[in-house]
Amino acid sequence: MAGLGDLVRRLSHYTLANLAIMAAGFVSFPILTRVLSVGEYGYMGLIVMLITFLNSLAKAGLQHSSVRLWPEWEHQEHGLQRFALTLFVAALSFAIPTVLLYNLAVHLLAPVIGERLAYFISFSSPLLVIQSLNSYGLNLLRAREMSGMRAGFEVTTSYLAMILAVLGAAVVFGGLRGYYIGLMTGQGLVSIALLAFVLRWTRLSRQSWSGTLLRAAIAYGLPMALGELCGAMFHMADRIVIQWLLDETAVGYYTMAFNLAMYVNMLFTMPMDMAAIPMYSGVYEREGAQAASEFLRKATRFFFLFALPAIAGVTVIREDIVLLLASKQFLPGASLVNILLAGFLLYGSRTLLGAGMLLKKRAWLVAWLELAGAGLNLALNFVLIPRFGIHGSAYATLASQIVGALVFYLLGARLVRVPVDWLALIRHGLCAAAMGVAIHFVRVGPVAVRLLLRVATGALVYLGLLLAVDREAREIVGKVLRKVRGLAGK
Repeated sequence: MAGLGDLVRRLSHYTLANLAIMAAGFVSFPILTRVLSVGEYGYMGLIVMLITFLNSLAKAGLQHSSVRLWPEWEHQEHGLQRFALTLFVAALSFAIPTVLLYNLAVHLLAPVIGERLAYFISFSSPLLVIQSLNSYGLNLLRAREMSGMRAGFEVTTSYLAMILAVLGAAVVFGGLRGYYIGLMTGQGLVSIALLAFVLRWTRLSRQSWSGTLLRAAIAYGLPMALGELCGAMFHMADRIVIQWLLDETAVGYYTMAFNLAMYVNMLFTMPMDMAAIPMYSGVYEREGAQAASEFLRKATRFFFLFALPAIAGVTVIREDIVLLLASKQFLPGASLVNILLAGFLLYGSRTLLGAGMLLKKRAWLVAWLELAGAGLNLALNFVLIPRFGIHGSAYATLASQIVGALVFYLLGARLVRVPVDWLALIRHGLCAAAMGVAIHFVRVGPVAVRLLLRVATGALVYLGLLLAVDREAREIVGKVLRKVRGLAGK
């Protein structure tokens, strides 16, 4: 059975990839804000939102289908080539009509949205096809648990696209048009290499196609795509309501807090998603529900082992983070960061707590729950913002995610049991709280030094407390140390 060591190894691949991608963003941000006009930068932000939203339709949830269905095809005759070619054709079949309909809608709405914006929307529309095919290739690697290879392609895409986009905007073509030429060239080149790599598993023959797989992939993927759309609405609706009920300054504070919380979330929740889902899907298909439950127990315990100190630590250092990464003018939004982070981490825990719904392919149930969660969040925003201001929106996110995580757990556990070690959860929570108290008193030096000292102190205090009270944590550390000594001995 796949163990915690395998999960940690794959988790490290995805975490390092996310760190590298975030670094690319930090490099390109100050350059693009200087070479693009304010209007062009605004267009870019709007187009990013549109592409992200429509990608949920263009991908049709096939990235979820590939991860969940692969264990069923892994050991079939010609299973790999049939799986790879069928999903490739499915990806093209959804992406191309989506981009054509998108351009038609933009053409019809051009008099309303403005000719210049319509031009850039249409000019950038090939990104929908490029990113859909990129998603196909990356998730085929993810399904086969080739985490290192997937991370390598993902980081290469980010850096090549960033370099060419910056060069296009600043040097070669200039402006937003140059930015998109560079971006599409960079992403396109890596997508071609990625497709060449994964399609080498296919052969054009009778055995290379499966109508059964296509129907199963669409049946599972479409409701998951609906869930993605609801997730996108979930993260967009709060800012729309804040703008409506308050003003753009409040939206600015909230957006800053949202982005910082999301950065922290990206370091753990998203890699956990990437690593855990294909692993427990494979365990379930190969070894059955009981083995999957045991794996989920370990994975859930490991998730909260890091999630709880992340929330406690950010609660204390949130102002230092804002001062260092944003500026003093954004400090009024600092008190939102830990609330939003808690909500995001709860959202991420649902793929573990509600794993039964994914394993039993209750995709429509997941989609309706996501829709209900988006509706609850929207309603709470209208109720809480008039009373608490922008904090009301953060409270709405947290409350809706608490309800969502609980519902996912209760419904998913009826299908595949997910044992939660509540006693360990309480111990970890107390260790995290003690760590938060300890770093609160570290107040020396300028912001950057103080932040570094607080993070280092927090890590040492939490690790020390954890090793003192948690036997399983001691065993994990012992295994890691033995492996390190073994490598050093070689």
